[in-house]
Amino acid sequence: MSAAGRRWRAALALIAAGWGSVAVLVRAVDLPAGAIAFWRVAIAATALGAALAVLGRLALVRPAGQLWPLVRLGVILGVHWLAYFETIKLSSATLAVLLVYTGPLFIAVLAPRLLGTATSRPTMVALAGGAAGIVLVATDGSSDIRVTAAGLAMGLVAGLTFALLIIAGRAVTNDVTAPAFLFWETVVASALLLPVAVAQGPVPGDAADVAGLLALGVGATAVLGIAFATALRHVEAQSAGVLMFLEPVSTVLLAWLFLSEQPSLRTAIGGALVLAAGLFTVALREPAATLTGA
Repeated sequence: MSAAGRRWRAALALIAAGWGSVAVLVRAVDLPAGAIAFWRVAIAATALGAALAVLGRLALVRPAGQLWPLVRLGVILGVHWLAYFETIKLSSATLAVLLVYTGPLFIAVLAPRLLGTATSRPTMVALAGGAAGIVLVATDGSSDIRVTAAGLAMGLVAGLTFALLIIAGRAVTNDVTAPAFLFWETVVASALLLPVAVAQGPVPGDAADVAGLLALGVGATAVLGIAFATALRHVEAQSAGVLMFLEPVSTVLLAWLFLSEQPSLRTAIGGALVLAAGLFTVALREPAATLTGA
């Protein structure tokens, strides 16, 4: 591997680790999940649009005939982040990110129906291992990680929509620029989440909440989203899929350090099964993830 290739892989690893802070930031912001999800996408869309306007590069957000597929992706993204953030609020950062990374398992189930590709026997073994891991985590009453029925359900919705994002993204990522992809996704998600945010109470309470929302919208979404799309052009998709599994590892460690979410041995084993199943699934078939992370 060339030195440039190693640098791009290292950059992608850092981006994935950086996304691990999202769940911790969501727990730190004293707002309902819908309001946080709205502000994240609204700030990202505004920051990206303003930056491109200043640079005179607004032409980069042209949808290139892919407006309706981008609208569909924006709707899925809005539902995904709402479900993900609700899981964090209802349960824990650790549980939320582990359930989001059931996404590769959902892809294995949905791909035959949506993409016309068969699910292999090894993939079915991975599905069984991932399901066993979820059962272990969901039934663990000894951990500092809170597991609730509502949190578990929302987490599985987050995992399902993550899979749908990857599947739906296959059709458009090669036809539009990275700024266009991110801009239209976040604009549509903002419109979808605005009524939810208004109903829940969308106004940040203090400077700490504003800082957390800016970190989510500008840092974790706009900056890291563009950086991810750029780095992905220089790293083969299969390697990128494996590197993205640094995100849940980062989340678990940060939640342990800053939120006192210390997993029990049973939760650690269950989480390891989920991640191992996902990694095995990624290794079996090339992922098509050119999307923003959790």
